[in-house]
Amino acid sequence: NRLGLRCIHCKDSPNHVTAAAFFPRTIGSIASGLGTIGTRHFGWGKCPFAEPQLVEQMMEAKKTSSSETRARGRMGLDAYCKDFASRCGIYDDELSGIC
Repeated sequence: NRLGLRCIHCKDSPNHVTAAAFFPRTIGSIASGLGTIGTRHFGWGKCPFAEPQLVEQMMEAKKTSSSETRARGRMGLDAYCKDFASRCGIYDDELSGIC
């Protein structure tokens, strides 16, 4: 079994949708995959089911989040994913990946 994350808006689409899903091998790669979905899937307008207003809000939130992280020392996405995994008992296993 392998962990996969997919866009909730196009999860039931019978057709391939660009950058809609990813399968991280480690906890450290979750943030990178989420960033890819945010940029390539939503940012490039590849999600056919997300309302344009939602995509605009997500792009604004990303800008705000990046500046807040730098200016106020807030937790970035990578640190958040690692902290969340730790609190949920999720860990990396050398042989099977994320457990």
